[in-house]
Amino acid sequence: MYGIINSLSNKKEYCYASNHYFSKVLGVCTKTISNSIQNLASRNYIYIKYVDNQRQIYINEEIVREENAKVVEKKFYDNIERNCQYKRKEFIKDNKNKNDVPYWLEHSEVCKSEEMSLNDKGELESIMKKYK
Repeated sequence: MYGIINSLSNKKEYCYASNHYFSKVLGVCTKTISNSIQNLASRNYIYIKYVDNQRQIYINEEIVREENAKVVEKKFYDNIERNCQYKRKEFIKDNKNKNDVPYWLEHSEVCKSEEMSLNDKGELESIMKKYK
């Protein structure tokens, strides 16, 4: 539902399709469409305006950016963790008989992802301002 609204919003920055149109496209009843739109609106993914008795559905760009940022951040940290674990396995395989063991192999907790502290976020934001 959200994807269709987003696609139909590209030309005019809002979507004006009726519930009947959505129900035909998605093959569901209009009540399901109505519930879906209300659900998206209640979660602030969309907002609705009425102009001259025509409904205009807008995408809430701020929420979209925040959600996309969360997804990107999660993928980033998942990749770091996965890469660290892979490197760990490769190192063990290649260095079975050596006594030099890197810190990160003995302390796998450093490979785990966790949320930044407020202090770290503030520091990162101040650095990033230089590049905006």
